[in-house]
Amino acid sequence: SSSQLSTAPSVMGERLELAGLGESSELVDEEFPIMSLFENYEDEYLRCARTLNQHINALSARGQSADRVRSLVVQAEMDTAEADGYINAMEVEVKSLRGAHKRSCQQKLERYRADLAALKREIDRAKLMGAGGPASGGMSLAPDGMSAQRTQMMLDTNDILDRSTQQLEESRRVIAETEQVGDKIMVDLEEQKETLTRAHEDVRETSSLTREAQRVLRMMGNRALMHTLCLYLIILILLVLIGVVAYYGFGNNN
Repeated sequence: SSSQLSTAPSVMGERLELAGLGESSELVDEEFPIMSLFENYEDEYLRCARTLNQHINALSARGQSADRVRSLVVQAEMDTAEADGYINAMEVEVKSLRGAHKRSCQQKLERYRADLAALKREIDRAKLMGAGGPASGGMSLAPDGMSAQRTQMMLDTNDILDRSTQQLEESRRVIAETEQVGDKIMVDLEEQKETLTRAHEDVRETSSLTREAQRVLRMMGNRALMHTLCLYLIILILLVLIGVVAYYGFGNNN
C-alpha cells in the first residue's frame, strides 16, 4: 500500500504535465482540443468521486475488520489524491479557455472542488467511525485508547476546519469572478483604445487635408493678386499711351 501511495504523486505529476501543454495555447481555434482535455479530466474525476462514495459506504458499514478498514482508508487516500490531480488538471485547462466556455467550465470546477471537499469530510468521519468500531479492535486508525469524547472532539475540529475550507473556497470563487470582471474590463479598455486610436488617425488626416486646403487657397489668393496687379499695370500703360498720343496730336495741330 505504501508503494502504491508513493507512485501516485508521480503519476499525477505526469498528468499535470500533460494538462500544462494546453496552457500555452491562446488561440480561439485551439479551444476545442482544450475542451476535449477538460471533458476527459472531468470524466476521470467523476469516476474517482463514485469510487470515493463506495469507500465511504464501505467504511461506514459495521463489522469491518481492522485490516479491511486500513485497506479501505489507503484506497480512499489514493483515490482522493487522484481526484485532486484531476481537479488541478481541469483548473489548468480552464485558464486556457476564453469567453462562455471558460465561465461554464469555471462553474463546473468550483462545484467539483466543493464536492471533493465534502467527500474528504465524509471520508474523515467514516475513518473515525470505522476506527472506533468493535470489529476493528479500536487499534488501527485512531490513537490508542481514544474515547468517544476525543472522537467527538476530533469531529468538532474537523467541522471547524471544514467551515474554514468553505470560506476559503468562497474566497477563491469571489477572486475568480473578480478576475473574470477584470478580463471583461480589459477587453472594453482595449476596444476603447482602438476607437481612440482610429479617432486620432481621423483627426490627423483631417488636419492634413485642412493644411492642403489652406495652401491651395493661398495659391489662389496669390494668383488673384497677380492678376489684379497686371490689370492695373495694363490700365496705367494704356493711360500713358493715351496721354502721349494726345500730347503729340495737339502739338502737331498747333
